[in-house]
Amino acid sequence: INRDAFRTSVIRSIERMRRYDNYRFAILLMDLDRFKVINDSLGHAVGDELLVAVANTLHRSVRGSVRPSRGGAEDRVARMGGDEFAILLDDIGEVEVAQCVADRILAALQKARFLHGYQVATGASIGIKIAGGEDETADDLLRDSDIAMYHAKSLGKGQVAVFDAEMNHQAVDRLNLE
Repeated sequence: INRDAFRTSVIRSIERMRRYDNYRFAILLMDLDRFKVINDSLGHAVGDELLVAVANTLHRSVRGSVRPSRGGAEDRVARMGGDEFAILLDDIGEVEVAQCVADRILAALQKARFLHGYQVATGASIGIKIAGGEDETADDLLRDSDIAMYHAKSLGKGQVAVFDAEMNHQAVDRLNLE
């Protein structure tokens, strides 16, 4: 799905969270590591094929929609632009589910693929935001997952970071300093 459809799915998840007790969902924002190097060195056709392969990997890595859910909950994958993807993990129950899915994604991405005759492997940095605030909006959740993703990138390639309020304070402090 695209960015707008993803945002609409997040809004529906927020509505379910307000309706059901113990309902949780998470947003994972993922940015490919070394994508520009692959695109620049092997060409845009290989880069485009890699993006398709990554999207397919993400769809296989999220939990299937056959599981029991409340109110039509379903995991979603969207390309947000460039080499950024977002994953909505709906009705997760335990917070650790999001970390397990992120780990499964990283492991799947590390496997080499043959694209246009080249063996290509990539990794990713993933930021996780667990929804839970009463007044959180879709834009807040996407912003926070983005902050967590950039925190993961700062830790090195192939990392996962779960958003906490301190990350937002650091981002605001950096902006103020600039």
